[in-house]
Amino acid sequence: RQINAEYGTQKHLGMGKTSLLLIFLVFSVAQLNVRASDIAEGQTHFNMRALSRNQPYNYLLASTPNAVIEVLLTVQKAEYSLPKINFTVQLEYFSPATEVWIITGKVETFELLTKGDFTDLVAWRGYEMPEIYNQEEEVPIRLHFTTNSITPIGFNFAVVQMNWLGRYQVPIAGVLLILVYVLIVFELIHRTTSALLGAFVALVVLSILRERPSIATVVTWIDEGTIGLLLGMMIIIGVFSTTGFFEWGAIKCFKWSGGKVWRLLSVLACLTAFLSAFLDNVTTIMLVAPVTLRLARVVDLPPVPLILSEVFFSNIGGTATLIGDPPNIIIGSMLSEHIQFVDFIIHLAPGLLIALPPTLLYLRIVFRNKLTDKVVEDISELEDQYKITNKRLFGKVIAVLTCVILLFFMEPVTHVEPAWIAMTGAAILLAIAAPHEIETFLEKVEWSTLLFFSGLFIFIEALKEMGLIRFIGDVCTSIIGAASPNLRLTVAVVLIIWVSAIASAFIDNIPYTATMVPVIIQLSEDPSLGLPLRVLAWSLAYGACLGGNGTLIGASANVVAVGIMDRADYKVSFLEFFKYGAPIMLITVSICTIYSLVVMVSIGFY
Repeated sequence: RQINAEYGTQKHLGMGKTSLLLIFLVFSVAQLNVRASDIAEGQTHFNMRALSRNQPYNYLLASTPNAVIEVLLTVQKAEYSLPKINFTVQLEYFSPATEVWIITGKVETFELLTKGDFTDLVAWRGYEMPEIYNQEEEVPIRLHFTTNSITPIGFNFAVVQMNWLGRYQVPIAGVLLILVYVLIVFELIHRTTSALLGAFVALVVLSILRERPSIATVVTWIDEGTIGLLLGMMIIIGVFSTTGFFEWGAIKCFKWSGGKVWRLLSVLACLTAFLSAFLDNVTTIMLVAPVTLRLARVVDLPPVPLILSEVFFSNIGGTATLIGDPPNIIIGSMLSEHIQFVDFIIHLAPGLLIALPPTLLYLRIVFRNKLTDKVVEDISELEDQYKITNKRLFGKVIAVLTCVILLFFMEPVTHVEPAWIAMTGAAILLAIAAPHEIETFLEKVEWSTLLFFSGLFIFIEALKEMGLIRFIGDVCTSIIGAASPNLRLTVAVVLIIWVSAIASAFIDNIPYTATMVPVIIQLSEDPSLGLPLRVLAWSLAYGACLGGNGTLIGASANVVAVGIMDRADYKVSFLEFFKYGAPIMLITVSICTIYSLVVMVSIGFY
């Protein structure tokens, strides 16, 4: 009877959970498919408009009770007739009684400090509708743009109208981020399910706040470059793993280290850092992690410390060059007129080289109980046991992989994205290696990792649409602007490095970097601040790249490595990764901050 009672209780609890999930699913689907009646046009983009003192511009909005409006302005800066140009945006409503347009008090004015070059100034302005719109009668509303410039100013803008929840969109985005991280940190459900669930809920919330994004729009939020690179390399590595190369290579690595564990760890970590500087860190981890995993199994070592060390050094090494890490690629492409490929190596690599020895010392201390410095004198039996088993297939894979890696190195010249290279190489390898056995190799693809990245990209982009990342940038700008002039550059360097590191540890560093680059451009172009653009760019690169070591989802390489270990039944939780990775992030970011302050701020070498 007791067993039946307990079973009945568990059954009722299970039915209750299922019912709640079904109710939530029905509500969410309804929100995704039925556009809220109090949301107007969503987001609308316009072509370039002209504005001058004698030619204001008006835009008629949809009349929406209790609505919140956001306006994204892109204003052309050029050579104008006045030293300072005022650009004003004000919200007005039409009074039927007086038949005139009345200012609501929602007025935003900012100055354009004129320069000779052509640059875009991006600024968000939020407005809440006045109390007059609490009535049922619709009242015409418009945005009124004016300027004091005699010469016409070119500007572009987009308008987003939301319901009353729009004024709380940033706190809502923060709560969603915390909830998803709770699921991932405490492993209440699998991290892939957490990312997909977070993406779904974020889309539901976004649909409640404003117009539902289309499927085509949501698909563009997924970074196809990362997904394509991962899929292509997973297929190539999957085919490679059947040749016996990883076992053979593992024995050779252990032999070259003299059989000493700590020397082996140092060699693998430094080799990974070097490769990550010239390949992207995801590709590097997919090449070295399987070899390390086989090595650990063959010589009876725990693989987790070795592979985690490689991951940490991969993120450090990738910071040194333009092509090593996605944030650097974004910085290099958006600031191509100011920064060249060699500049990354000259100004970033020295700080990273200084940070490597303390990081190795930390790894030796923290893994001292997991890795003993034992020496294996004779590994001849292991060499006889583990050999390349399929030399013909091995030759085909080596040929394809060599071409792929060479094309990766030539990416700055050919401008062919790594995803195209990896997918093409995978297709060619499948065609020449196993034209009729494709399922065997596709089973080796870590589909859960690809789904995790897809869900995470959608989730973070939805939070960006709610203004969370923009809010971080605005806070940084406010703090830097409030600092005293003689300390402003120091404050800017410290703030950008550490905010970028912390943000990149918890949110994807790709949209964060893409958002922060216009912010540092705007800061550098303000003569009253006097901040060199290159110093701000190096600070952003240090923070965004090194912050990836802070958490499991801080960098793509982290997730790939944990997925490889998970597939081999070596589990690494979020908290375990954080236990080892967060101190490394603090060590490397602290050293690079000191290096930046001494070399770039004090000496002026940037």
